[in-house]
Amino acid sequence: IYNAGPSDGYKSYACRTVHKLTGDVHASAYPGRIIITEPKGNVQPRITVEKHSRKIAKIGDDVTLPCVAQGYPVPTYRWFREEREQLSPVPLGDRVSLLAAGLLRISKVRL
Repeated sequence: IYNAGPSDGYKSYACRTVHKLTGDVHASAYPGRIIITEPKGNVQPRITVEKHSRKIAKIGDDVTLPCVAQGYPVPTYRWFREEREQLSPVPLGDRVSLLAAGLLRISKVRL
């Protein structure tokens, strides 16, 4: 939940999937719950996504890469890519955009 507030807290959240071909429905076994608290001073940003997570895509696919971070004040996001063992900022444009909560969206992936 992006930009969670008091109205989001102390409720149960569950995931449900529907198989496109068979219509089978499965729900998560354990619901999640959010507890909202007031920040107690500054908290350094902490990234909570695996360092080396991978996405497999075909040429022409659209891909969304997550960057989940927590901190106070709310962190800002910048994406970098590794080229020849150096990090370079990812240029944003028509095909590459930064979405809410740090998601990087790449449209029509190419080599």
